[in-house]
Amino acid sequence: MVGAARMAAELDGLPERLIASDWHIAGFAGSQTRGQLDLATRYNPLAWPSVQARETLAMFRYDATTVLNAIPVPRLVFTGHLDRLIVPETAQFMSELIPQAQLVRLEPAGHMPVFERHDRLVSELAAFAVGVLPLHGPSAARPAPVSAEPAA
Repeated sequence: MVGAARMAAELDGLPERLIASDWHIAGFAGSQTRGQLDLATRYNPLAWPSVQARETLAMFRYDATTVLNAIPVPRLVFTGHLDRLIVPETAQFMSELIPQAQLVRLEPAGHMPVFERHDRLVSELAAFAVGVLPLHGPSAARPAPVSAEPAA
């Protein structure tokens, strides 16, 4: 068996507490579900190894520090407090250099807070959008709803 199929076969029959206990190594903080583990396991094998290698090598050379302070719009920067791939200090550094940036530290979360803390991530994102998008702001006028039926 290869990739996700092999991993799924190895996980079958293991108690949930055992599966959850060692997945902080894979980017989780311990609050993931079996379905989230399965999805994350299937995600990486979808990319060709050469694509993953080029992506990883490009990250070593990439530095956008000089342009962070030129971002003219509000930004929301998320970090998982146990992220070992993009450490929380990186998000802190970015939020300090970007004008109008807000930092949200998700706990408990590793590198995959979209799985682990999706409820808080979505609520923080929604609150941010309400605060910065004029259409959703408290004093903005709402446009009339568009009818799906053709005009007579």
